[in-house]
This record gives sequence, C-alpha cells and structure tokens, in this order.
Amino acid sequence: MNYKGIKSYEDACKVLGVQPISENAVATFPAEDRKSMLAYHKLTIIARAINGGWKPDWNNRSQYKYYPVFYYENAGLSSASTFNAASSTLAGVGSRLCFQTEAMSDYAAATFADLYTDFYCLPASVEKEESQQSNKQPGDFLKMATDIIETQLQPLAQEKKTRGVVLIACDTDTTDEKGESATGAIIGIVGNGKALAHGVAELMTRKESAPLVKQATELIAMQRLQERIKQEGAKFLAELFTQQEK
Repeated sequence: MNYKGIKSYEDACKVLGVQPISENAVATFPAEDRKSMLAYHKLTIIARAINGGWKPDWNNRSQYKYYPVFYYENAGLSSASTFNAASSTLAGVGSRLCFQTEAMSDYAAATFADLYTDFYCLPASVEKEESQQSNKQPGDFLKMATDIIETQLQPLAQEKKTRGVVLIACDTDTTDEKGESATGAIIGIVGNGKALAHGVAELMTRKESAPLVKQATELIAMQRLQERIKQEGAKFLAELFTQQEK
C-alpha cells in the first residue's frame, strides 16, 4: 500500500492488522497526560504503517532516520522542516516516530499535525477539559460502555472460542424519552455460551456476591408486583388482602 493512502489512525491500524484503541485506554492516567499518551500511541502506529516494515537501526551509523521538526505558533504547531539523524543520540524525538525517508516524514507532519500537537503540547486548560467532561450527559457513560463492548471486549472474546465476557453498566440517574427519572442499563454479552454460563454461575454463587444477588432478587420481585398492580389494579389488591386474612 502506498503510504499516502494512510490518512487516519484507523487506516494505519488496518494496514498493520491491529485493533484501534479508544480514549478509555488512557483514562487511568492524569488528565493532563491523556491526550499526549493517546497521541503518542497513534503516532507510533501511524509511523509504523507509513514505514512499511522498515525499522530504524540505531547501531548503524550510516543509516539516516528522519523526523519532522515543528515551531510553535499561537494556533499550535507548524511544521518547519525535517531533521535527519544517523549516529547521534537525540532526546528531541522518540525512536518509534522516525521515518525511512524525508518524504515520509513530511507527509506525516502535514497529515497528522493535530496528533503531533496533542503529543508535544500541554493542553491550555486542563480544568476546562475536566469541566467539559463533568458536564456530559449521563447517557455518555452508557455510550462509552457500549463502545468498550464493541471495540475492546468483543474482539478480545472472539480471539478464542473458550472465552466469554459479560459487562453490566448501569446509571440510576438518567431520564427516559419523556424526561422522567429512570435507570439506564447496558448489558454486553459476547463470546462462548458455555463460558458465559460458568461465569454467571460463579458470580451468583460466590459468598461476596450474596448481598448483590439478594438485592437483585428483591428488586425483580418488587418490579413484578408493581406490574401486576398496574395491570390488575383493585382485583389484585383484593386477592392480596384476602390471602393475608387467611
């Protein structure tokens, strides 16, 4: 494949046959580091794909490696030139982000300038980003859970026929289509049925799961009771009182 056909991180993943990762993969790191770490991963994959199997040999003093050099403007990074290195050890660029040719380096700088900005530049306001995160609607949590199932858990479970994954994500502070308070839930079930059955059985029978199982059972009973009252109304209540008198 011509490297100029690689126009996105996802394109590079396809070339290498790897699964793209989501932003959730760096969620455990400090807020000010997440963009940079995610960008570095993406740039590493992109560089690897553009290089087409070529790897820099840092023991070879006659082999040139190329990487883009930027200067900073108010609007962000701007590509200034491409630097090359053979024998010198440089701290200005990671060895994974080197390219085989100057043309490849220039193409990466022009095409993926936003990722280089995320990698090199500290966000202007981490608090602003955190504020934006806190203002997200509850539905975003469930959407993120769905993304995790589709992009991470499903491929992981499908690697072997003996695997199964169940993910349960709930948010009790959501609203339904009418704007009324509701509980949102996403249940992802992927993989081998037998493995899944064993996992669920293990969850239901473990000692530490007993309070959870008890609460879930009571909740189901209450929901069924409410449904009967809603459907049968006074008739059901009369039958209930009659049974209590007996």
